[in-house]
Amino acid sequence: MLTQEHNIPVLQKSSFEEQYLPVRNAEQRLYSDEVVRMLPACAVDHPHAAEWLHRSRSAFRLIQYLQTNQPGRILETGCGNGWLANLIATSTTHTIVATDINQFELEQAKRLFHQKNLQFICADGNEAIPGLELFDHIVFAASIQYFSSLSSILNRSLERLTRHGEIHILDTRFYKSYEVAEARERTRRYYLSLGYPQMISNYFHHTREALQPFRPEFLFNPFSIISKLTRSANEFPWIRIRKSRQKL
Repeated sequence: MLTQEHNIPVLQKSSFEEQYLPVRNAEQRLYSDEVVRMLPACAVDHPHAAEWLHRSRSAFRLIQYLQTNQPGRILETGCGNGWLANLIATSTTHTIVATDINQFELEQAKRLFHQKNLQFICADGNEAIPGLELFDHIVFAASIQYFSSLSSILNRSLERLTRHGEIHILDTRFYKSYEVAEARERTRRYYLSLGYPQMISNYFHHTREALQPFRPEFLFNPFSIISKLTRSANEFPWIRIRKSRQKL
């Protein structure tokens, strides 16, 4: 695991990248190659062990779902160090294109993972969905909160789906409208405590109400009675948005 004492190469081309990488380092989220190869499994004394337990559950739910689908093309937007894209590539017969703005972790992903059905591409927010090809699935795993407009990124994603394509949103909290002000204040205090106040304006609190025009389906709902009984209430929802369900 890297620490704040490490020198981070300046590979970035945008102000967001220049802010984001030091924050990842301060949060102890820049991992050694050995740790990344094992993700989502990690040591019980890992500083983010509880988070990775939740993420492992959501990842394997997604993989089980994708294994029931015919082979197709998947885009993961905001892939970070590539652990999820690699897991999908090794567990299914789909072809995966994984993108991120963070070149430091993207280079790590390229160095570690070499599946024939997996490709890593550097893409900024305006090019989050690269090229002109269509995808059967577009996955946002702990990444959609970095897009300022939920409606814009979802509409752009829908345009790049095949006729029966789907968007999957994992590992992200959606708020009720009345919760947003308090959530923003928590985020403000958090980034101030890390010493990176500039990141406050780059983290967005999307609402459940903003999702509704896209007719979302909750394939996993942490607020359901079953989830509460199985102690899954602290996990994030798994949201599917199908192109075939959209209003014309």
